[in-house]
Amino acid sequence: MIEKIACKQCGARMEMDDSREFAFCSFCGMQHLIKKDKAVSPEDLAAAFRLLFDAQPNTAPRPAQSVPKVAKKPIPPFVGILLIIAGFGVIAYGMISFISSLIMGADAFQIVGRVLLVPLGFFILVFGLVLLLIYGKK
Repeated sequence: MIEKIACKQCGARMEMDDSREFAFCSFCGMQHLIKKDKAVSPEDLAAAFRLLFDAQPNTAPRPAQSVPKVAKKPIPPFVGILLIIAGFGVIAYGMISFISSLIMGADAFQIVGRVLLVPLGFFILVFGLVLLLIYGKK
């Protein structure tokens, strides 16, 4: 079947044969894709609905699947020792930088930031101690 349509680029009238996939405008050379819609027969639609709605769920018992158990590896004690050392380092850095910022006359934001390093260091230190106490036992 031949259809008469306007070109999308130049607006020229052109004839398209729906047996082909593409058509070309004879004026500007624009390529046009011919859309082909497939009609679904009522029988195919009814069969699809039967498959979809009349299907019974699969209630057969599934074979038991064994999940491999992964052995938990304890944290080595040196991790706790490293955290304790790091905690002391952060505390020392916070205190030294706090004192030096007071001597040098730093602004309040710098002083507060350096003061906050001390509780962070204590947190790291305590966390390292807890890890060492929990995982350091043999």
